[in-house]
Amino acid sequence: MKTVLIIVILFITTAAHSQESIRWSGNQQLKWEDFLGRVNDTSRYDAECYAEIRYNYKIYSEGDFEFEVFANFDKNTSWSRRHKQSDDLLKHEQLHFDIAELFAQKLKREFDSYTYTASTYNTQIIDLFNQKKLEYQAMQRQYDEETNHSLNKAKQKQWDDFIYLELRKLRLSLQLAQNNKKDTGKAE
Repeated sequence: MKTVLIIVILFITTAAHSQESIRWSGNQQLKWEDFLGRVNDTSRYDAECYAEIRYNYKIYSEGDFEFEVFANFDKNTSWSRRHKQSDDLLKHEQLHFDIAELFAQKLKREFDSYTYTASTYNTQIIDLFNQKKLEYQAMQRQYDEETNHSLNKAKQKQWDDFIYLELRKLRLSLQLAQNNKKDTGKAE
């Protein structure tokens, strides 16, 4: 059996790839020490979280793919104004990272459920990514607008709860899908 490994790194937010990064984990929270980037003096914001979604996949045979998709935090591009750092602002930036993970999981679900053709699978994968990228960017903008960049505490709490529940639902649905694949004998 020939296995082909294709690694694709695509950004969901603006940033150049960095060696210093944190892979999203539900057990690890961002700290201000993780924001190593140079402060953007022209920005009106007090901090910026640069998150990316990475994916790679293996092709085992025609139509049989295995995808790995995850969110990464770029330490060297993410920045904060030290005199503006607060627990509330850090929690707001953490949720930007959590939203990246939410869309990484949504993309994984899309990748896993799609039927690919041998001649156009690469284009199909890129199209799926681009569709999720637009949805992701829209949600990030909506989050910042509704929370007023963490200043609206009631809206921030609503978003915290919403993203937590969405991540939990997607994790459970992905686990069920993986168990079903194993039960049907498909390689995972």
